[in-house]
Amino acid sequence: MQQITIRSMKQPTKETLEKDIEWFCESLGLLGERDKQKTGLKVFKAVLNEVNRDNEISAEDIANKIKMSRTAVMYHLNMMLEAGMLRRDGCMFELRTINLQKLVDEIERDIERTFHLIREIAEDIDKSMKLPVRNTKNYQAKPINC
Repeated sequence: MQQITIRSMKQPTKETLEKDIEWFCESLGLLGERDKQKTGLKVFKAVLNEVNRDNEISAEDIANKIKMSRTAVMYHLNMMLEAGMLRRDGCMFELRTINLQKLVDEIERDIERTFHLIREIAEDIDKSMKLPVRNTKNYQAKPINC
């Protein structure tokens, strides 16, 4: 099951790589309020650095690089896996796509597919319960007289 969190947030006012990556992670729900040490951000940056070298990375390697416990690193890697950001091959992790722009495109397609399924079920429920359905395609707003 995929769980995607999207937060609508104000973009950073200053354009710095550090702030942009942090904003990206926060926007995708990877940084929680309880993550005071920003472990999620550190884990994500470690994965990004390996993408830049066209490599995969293990949780243990990340833990050693950012000096965090493997358990904490695995927690954040699993969140990223659930969000559809990473791929896992055995104990190795990599970004799902070759860059972040393509990753956002893929996540957007995942969301669209999910909404399509939700819409289909909603339509079935409406029909089964004989709920009124308004055809908005032919709807034309009428002026309101004051």
